[in-house]
Amino acid sequence: MRKLTLRMTNSRILRQTVKTLHLQVPVNFWLRHFPVVKTLPSGIRYRARRVESLGLSVEMFDKDCLYSGAI
Repeated sequence: MRKLTLRMTNSRILRQTVKTLHLQVPVNFWLRHFPVVKTLPSGIRYRARRVESLGLSVEMFDKDCLYSGAI
């Protein structure tokens, strides 16, 4: 899921294809019912319920750049 998210955010052609075919609609429906949940060591949970927020969750949690030493 992480590789697909990063590939989609970096590729202009893929973003345009998804937007043109309205593929975000069924994915948003799926995420509303089964959100991607990430948890910080402090217990704070982030629930990605829309396609647009998947890139943000990858940046914040997978790269360890936002909360690297603060917690």
